[in-house]
Amino acid sequence: MGILDVIVEVMKSKGAPMTAPEIYKAVIAYNADFRRRFTGKGDYIERYIRRRCPGVKIPYSESKKYFLAVDDKSYSLLDAPVTDEVPSVPRKTKHHLPASTFREHVSSLAGSAMFNFSLASKELFHSNFLAWLCELYPSLVGPIFARFTMGACPSCDKLKVLRERRNFDLTIKFPNGESLIVENKVKSIPSEEQLKEYSDKVAGKEKEHTGFLLLSLTRPSFFQSGDGPFQVNGTAWHFLSYKELARQLEPTKDRIAALDKYHGELVEDYLGFVRSLDAIASHISVKWDDDEDDFFRDEERELLGNIRLRDLMDKIRYAQLDEKIKEGLRAEGCYVVPKEDDLNNAGDFAAHAAFYRGEATCEFKYLARAGDNPVYLSVMLQGNALKVFVGVPKSKDAAKRLATELAKPRAGGKLWFDFASIGGDRQEMPVKGFNQYVGTWLYRYKRIEKSSPKALVQVFMHYARAIRDAEDAIRNEIERAYEST
Repeated sequence: MGILDVIVEVMKSKGAPMTAPEIYKAVIAYNADFRRRFTGKGDYIERYIRRRCPGVKIPYSESKKYFLAVDDKSYSLLDAPVTDEVPSVPRKTKHHLPASTFREHVSSLAGSAMFNFSLASKELFHSNFLAWLCELYPSLVGPIFARFTMGACPSCDKLKVLRERRNFDLTIKFPNGESLIVENKVKSIPSEEQLKEYSDKVAGKEKEHTGFLLLSLTRPSFFQSGDGPFQVNGTAWHFLSYKELARQLEPTKDRIAALDKYHGELVEDYLGFVRSLDAIASHISVKWDDDEDDFFRDEERELLGNIRLRDLMDKIRYAQLDEKIKEGLRAEGCYVVPKEDDLNNAGDFAAHAAFYRGEATCEFKYLARAGDNPVYLSVMLQGNALKVFVGVPKSKDAAKRLATELAKPRAGGKLWFDFASIGGDRQEMPVKGFNQYVGTWLYRYKRIEKSSPKALVQVFMHYARAIRDAEDAIRNEIERAYEST
């Protein structure tokens, strides 16, 4: 049973107009599954209803209508669904596709056989398809990649493509002895540290004849614009977007079709699929100059969920948020280590984006106490929940004592667990005490109803400043917590 069925059922049971909060409460009370899926999403449910009300102008309005807006606050069921021809209102935000165009791209992907084949393993699919094309049509497809090698390749005939050699997505070996290593990123954005690790696997004479290429839907922020390579620890990395790949593959389509009609049809489907995927990725990427952009953007997430691409949107946006948080921490004078495993010295920060139990996360960790009994302070955005942690991995008792002390109200405000900077009417949770992971990571949280990407970065910076402002007091409480164990 879907959300539409449940909303219709609860409104039928009521038999009278209902306000959006009443509908929301009935939906999350329907059963445990809907309580888990929709708790904290009252605004989303109201938008869902309004998009299905005739005459209501709202982005991504549905043509089939089920509800009637009785007034500004209440809704009732129509006697029967109707089709409304009122066009949806275009979004008035910078760099975004019109709603109708976004829907067309989603529909195009839904109808693409190649796209649906790719869902089993998005990055592996692209790597395998490109390897197949290069080896089957080396003189047509090989030159697209040969231009990134260290030396000129007069011929691409008899090139070889190796898959997952030394964990590289693609290694293309050209007849003249040149090689190209291709790192393929579709759903994620690589870090500079990752590219360094890849390039460090190649050394000596081999490196003199090896080029490095990042093939990605999204350009990382540390890659400058333009066609020039980016130096990563002395190694030149080139960048090729999927949009540009499609543009360069386009002239090969008819020539491949002339040799094999079926293969030509596959390439044509692939090119259409990549163009729509690129348009969607560009649309959902964070626009940092757009203060009206809602970071969470439930409408697009719902549409992309229908074609199993919601994770693409979340991973791109949370990875971009992670990059900005790292930039902000450095601008605040914080030392940010490349990865969490490098957190060894008290006072250091680490930040990363991840995907946990179907939800994207973005987090920074601060090492408040180093050594054999480390203590961490952490802030995590998981979905739309902002979680503030104390982590004491070696002692449940110390974790509980420290969290309790840091959460106590003081004259200048709480040392930690302070949500005053987060607006909205959502209640801080849990009502009392803490939630926990394995007893050693205690946290409280508050859901964020709506926020621009810039404002989210500032929330993280607020907590980083709070740590720095109360660093001595926090460390004193840490020592007291351990003394009491």
